[in-house]
Amino acid sequence: MANMLDWNTLDHKVKAYLDHENGIDIPQKAFPILMVASILGVSDEEAEDAITDGGMDRGCDAVFVDDREGRNSIHVFQFKYVTTFENTKNNFPGGEIDKLVSFFDDVLGKITGVMFDI
Repeated sequence: MANMLDWNTLDHKVKAYLDHENGIDIPQKAFPILMVASILGVSDEEAEDAITDGGMDRGCDAVFVDDREGRNSIHVFQFKYVTTFENTKNNFPGGEIDKLVSFFDDVLGKITGVMFDI
């Protein structure tokens, strides 16, 4: 579990990613870009292109198709960012996991030829 020092360090990095001119005006928009770039070692521009967050994203906040060095991997991310350290103790919302599982069921069903009503 994160401590106050960890959270402050992360919060500082997230705030450095704020870019009001380009619509990244709240930490919840900056956090996914920082995380995708950091986890995958890609540029901020590539990370921003991977963001899918929105009202109809079905719990999938970013998708990065990684074909570097012949890897051929698909990375799917779901993020939650809180603006206070106290909120880090909250549980991850179960409904968000259900949406993502449903998304994978539909995608994998279409890949194998089984169609679902969406």
